[in-house]
Amino acid sequence: ASLEEVAPTFASLLEGSGTGKNEGRSESGGLSLLPRGLPDLTNLMGSFQILSSQADNDFNEKDGDKDKKVEIDDVTFVRGQVEGIDVKNQQVVMSTLGKKNGGEINAIDYDALVIATGGEISLDAIPGASKYALPFYTVDQCFELKRRLSLVDNYLGEKRKRQNDGGKESVVVVGGGYSGVELALNLVDRLNASSGRKDVEVTLVHRGKQVLQYATEHNRNSGLERLKAAGVNIMTSTSVEEILPWEGEATTSGSLTLDALNKQKCIVKLSSSTDKDTNEGDSTFSIPATLLLWTAGATPTSDRNTGIRNSILPRDVMGRILTSPTLNVKEHPNVYAIGDCSRPKKVPYAATAQVAMQQATVASWNVYATLTNKYIPKRNGNDRDTVELLPFNFINLGEMMTLGSND
Repeated sequence: ASLEEVAPTFASLLEGSGTGKNEGRSESGGLSLLPRGLPDLTNLMGSFQILSSQADNDFNEKDGDKDKKVEIDDVTFVRGQVEGIDVKNQQVVMSTLGKKNGGEINAIDYDALVIATGGEISLDAIPGASKYALPFYTVDQCFELKRRLSLVDNYLGEKRKRQNDGGKESVVVVGGGYSGVELALNLVDRLNASSGRKDVEVTLVHRGKQVLQYATEHNRNSGLERLKAAGVNIMTSTSVEEILPWEGEATTSGSLTLDALNKQKCIVKLSSSTDKDTNEGDSTFSIPATLLLWTAGATPTSDRNTGIRNSILPRDVMGRILTSPTLNVKEHPNVYAIGDCSRPKKVPYAATAQVAMQQATVASWNVYATLTNKYIPKRNGNDRDTVELLPFNFINLGEMMTLGSND
């Protein structure tokens, strides 16, 4: 799809909402403003095209490496890994992928920069997490989860055939946001409801005071009710301190399924605040996990400031780039950050697609305004008004959650 097809559709969703300015359609700096000040990017981006997986198919194969660059109209797509951002010299330092010996290092100059790399996950700050925890963010991780669930299914089947109780298996989900709640409820359906037995206990661990903290009150309460009805063990104000190896007895059954399952079993060491309001009075305890799934974020350790973190751009404790309401960095106004990698206000927006999509529209306008004000001379010397940057105001278009497979 081209942006000229997408932009009007997205604009129609925002009709009558936005920045709270310019109630009628108006012109500003060559672009139309939709009602309440939202930019109409249809004409500005008419020549741009969205690069999809088809672009990846257009790479030329040479000696096992892929060409790093594809040019379509006014868009140049460069496939590579960002190694750092040099804001002083206005350069993005990157290495191309597929090259031997670490890749070729290049620097790309910019007049304006938009960082939209999404959320980052690194489990290195939690001892043992990288070895035992399975993040739940990418397609490959979903396939790995499917494989591990198959091991659990096969093992439970073997236990039932042997009529061996052996206690319940434990599945631990870390993170009580949208993904964590949905995952926990669907795991209950997958592992318990489908068999009519309760062979598995699902535990949801969340370091915040309540699950679904960024959801609406109705959805939060609905999710909490469904979790309790499904028998999910909910632990709030609880943090993971360390992941330890499984201490159970070694198997002598010769079962390939059990042998494979034992490799992913672990002990989760937790720290819980006894005072939910002050987060004081921590107590530590451990729970076993046949399967440990990770949907929460984790702050990378200081020695892993790679990629966009390898810069002097201001960040919060979670590594998100701090921006102004106009989505640019105050100290470097030609650098913008949107989506999960950014934080434009004190209380972060929920890490959802609709936030990033709306920010993209506002950031596009503000990049245009920034470059116009800097490089395009005013007509007749002085009569062109300065193009105003728009502050971002999120318009909640609703939430979607699946609270179990029958929801």
